[in-house]
Amino acid sequence: MATNLVAIAPVYTDLYKDSSPRGLVISAYKNVVINHFTLIGDPDYDYKGNPVIAVQYRARNVVLNHISIKDFNKAGVGIKVFGGDNRADVIKIQHVKTQNSAPKAIEVGVGTEDIQFKSDEG
Repeated sequence: MATNLVAIAPVYTDLYKDSSPRGLVISAYKNVVINHFTLIGDPDYDYKGNPVIAVQYRARNVVLNHISIKDFNKAGVGIKVFGGDNRADVIKIQHVKTQNSAPKAIEVGVGTEDIQFKSDEG
């Protein structure tokens, strides 16, 4: 039996006042593989255009496989790979499905190198 990772309705919190709600953040880690991750948002919650998943700050050798994002209709993008001087690199994203969510499934920042992605979106 396979186990699926799930994030349900992340929200803003006083505990992390300077952070926006995310279903997942990969920051400064190397050699990360995440398979079968489901993220379910609150369709009425204002995510203020922020991404659901962030791959950022020198993350490297990251694989995201079979990602399902649902009900984040006020998010800016499903998965954002941040660019710039401290960009994430060597990223593979495949089999992404979105439903009632951000207008874009995947966004890649400037300067990011060696990125592969395949979205299952229609």
